[in-house]
Amino acid sequence: MAKVGEVVPALPVALVATALLEAGDVPLAALELKARVVDVIRRLEARGAHVHVPRADQDYAVEVGLRMLRRTPCCSATTPIRSRIC
Repeated sequence: MAKVGEVVPALPVALVATALLEAGDVPLAALELKARVVDVIRRLEARGAHVHVPRADQDYAVEVGLRMLRRTPCCSATTPIRSRIC
């Protein structure tokens, strides 16, 4: 799996989802979510993982990740993960 992590990039959806899941049931404001995603990126890069940040812009990566998550059935308005995004 380590070799896979070196080749397959971590994408914005996975970065945002990880930050939300790590937050548990705590609702996150936009700035807190961005800070948590940056922390996830730093931890992954420290372990040698390739992280894809579109446009080399971490704020944009969070926006893209959120946009994609909001479009998925698992994050509909009635599911708990949706309620954690302020």
